[in-house]
Amino acid sequence: MVSAKAGGVLATQWVVMSDLGLSTVKGRDGLHVFVRSLKSAKPVAGAEVKLIARNNKVLDAVTTGGRGVARFSPGRVRGRGGNAPAAVMVRMPPAGPGAGEKEGEAKRDGASGGGISISSTSSVPTGRSWV
Repeated sequence: MVSAKAGGVLATQWVVMSDLGLSTVKGRDGLHVFVRSLKSAKPVAGAEVKLIARNNKVLDAVTTGGRGVARFSPGRVRGRGGNAPAAVMVRMPPAGPGAGEKEGEAKRDGASGGGISISSTSSVPTGRSWV
C-alpha cells in the first residue's frame, strides 16, 4: 500500500507486485488468456484464471496448462449488463516453502537462506476483440 498526504488530504492506493504477465485475445472461439512469467518470459502452468463480470461475480474459472493458456468458451463471454465480462484475475498459488500461508502473506524460509514464497495475483480488462 502506498500513501501520500497533501493539503491535509490522505490518498491511499493498493499496489500489486506480480511476476505474472497477462495478454487476452477475444475472438469467435471465446476468450484466450495467456499467462507468462515477467522474469523469464516462460509460460506459467497451473495459474488459476477467473473471468469476472461487471457485477463482480465469477463467471468461470480455468487453470492454465503447460503452454500458459486458459480459454473461456464463447458462451461465457456473451453476457449482457451486469453479467458481461469485465476482467480476468489470475492467481498463482504459492508453492514450496510457505505454501498454504494466507494470500499475500510472506513466510521466510530459514533453511534456504531467507527465500520468500507468496501467492501472485494479476488482472487485466477483457476489452480487446480480434475477430
